[in-house]
Amino acid sequence: MKKIGHEVLFLKTSENNPRNGESTMICLPDGRILFAYTEYYSSCGEDHGMARICACTSDDEGETWSAPHIIIEKDEQAQNIMSPSLAAVPNGN
Repeated sequence: MKKIGHEVLFLKTSENNPRNGESTMICLPDGRILFAYTEYYSSCGEDHGMARICACTSDDEGETWSAPHIIIEKDEQAQNIMSPSLAAVPNGN
């Protein structure tokens, strides 16, 4: 089988981050790529487990990526925050 392309972004998991899931990406007005994804941060890793939205960016067309950072944290009453969606709006935001 012929390999096409190469892996440029791999989000490692751990005991305290057993799963990364649902993701989306968008090209920002300044040319960077924003990648947002669901980070599960309890030992469970199931759909009902504690999760938040994290993101990283690339300013070289996806060849390298920033360290992930939290962009939306669940509040005290929420079970989790998951399944991000990104879209450009007409005013450029």
